[in-house]
Amino acid sequence: MAETEVPNVHPPLLFLLLQSYYFLDDALQASVRKADGPNVPRLQSMCMANVAAGVERPSQIAKNLGVSRQAVNTLLRELTRKELVQLVPDPTDQRAKRVQYHPNALRMIQVSRAAMATNEAAILAAVGQERFDDFIEVLKQFNEFRNAETCTPSA
Repeated sequence: MAETEVPNVHPPLLFLLLQSYYFLDDALQASVRKADGPNVPRLQSMCMANVAAGVERPSQIAKNLGVSRQAVNTLLRELTRKELVQLVPDPTDQRAKRVQYHPNALRMIQVSRAAMATNEAAILAAVGQERFDDFIEVLKQFNEFRNAETCTPSA
């Protein structure tokens, strides 16, 4: 094996994570459509997932998604137009806004949460409680590593 070759012992992590994310997002989107919810493209869905996780600052959403603030502002305008989110004044910084669910989005949020719970239950049933818990713990540790100031992506 040449020095520059990497042994192919498993598919690349990025590919596995993307496939898993797409599967979960597609199932979520199908549930929302089945409940006559709005069509939300993948990037908007990723933005909504951040809001669901409690991320309120547009700048943090941009960082999490790896896109510019301008791109997130465009996403938020579209999600606001669909009455899925609203921008409200940040009580700690008068110049800033926070992202919150729009009151009219309650039904879609309930459908989304139920769909996510169903999908997680199906995965848990397929792999078992211990492996599922280990997987969640690995993801949490990975995100702690990712959020550490000493972590910098390789160029």
